[in-house]
Amino acid sequence: MRPVILPFGLIAFAMLLSFPLLSETLVLQSLENQTTDTRSHIANRNTAPIVSNVSASQRTDGSKIVDVYYDLYDADDELCDITFKLSANGGASFNIIPSPANLSGDFGDDLSGGISKHIVWNAGAESYTLDASYLYRVYADDGSTPMPENFVLLEGSTFNNGTSDVTISSFYIDKYETTQAGFQAVMGYNPSHWFGVENNLPVYYLTWFADVEYCNRRSIQEGLTPCYSYSSYGTNPDNWPAEWTAHHTYVSCNWSADG
Repeated sequence: MRPVILPFGLIAFAMLLSFPLLSETLVLQSLENQTTDTRSHIANRNTAPIVSNVSASQRTDGSKIVDVYYDLYDADDELCDITFKLSANGGASFNIIPSPANLSGDFGDDLSGGISKHIVWNAGAESYTLDASYLYRVYADDGSTPMPENFVLLEGSTFNNGTSDVTISSFYIDKYETTQAGFQAVMGYNPSHWFGVENNLPVYYLTWFADVEYCNRRSIQEGLTPCYSYSSYGTNPDNWPAEWTAHHTYVSCNWSADG
């Protein structure tokens, strides 16, 4: 069983709960074909937490209480917010949210990682009837920002360029060249022509200025802080003057930005 990593640092582990609660046996079944998506844009960006080894069982004492256990790991040792949701439509949406008043234990805000974390759910106290099979998810959110799909980490190192030592920090980079479709989705046009025009081919016939604009526009689309600024006009290319491409020395880069 594999965890599902969701956008914006949310990790969910989905299982199947079968009701009614009067049954002494709670049936659990893992979901198939789940995917893992670990994302970050730069090497010092936080990595998303991982929820694993989820299990649940209904108590047989008639209390209608469900015990949920899970393991929580956060590579950055950050505190996580834990939430718990259910789906009655096969996972199309998880819009059934148990009342916080009926949840206790390792649930809520600012929880540290660990094994055998325990949520106690007083399911019989909910205001709605639980009389079918439900998928549920345990979510962990440490506020980290996901990285784009297919990005891989390049470890930093030091090398000699012939005259001096140069140190490059670790960073993430897409393992594929930017495609024509990907460029057009951000910029609204495709500059490629003559040598092949196809969505999945690498984009070409680009200027350095187009690269700068693409980077900033993509950062904005993904909710990140763009790194390039033009003079005093800021980072949004929509605010740059029409003649900005005539003055490359007015372009500066904020290396601490997350975009």
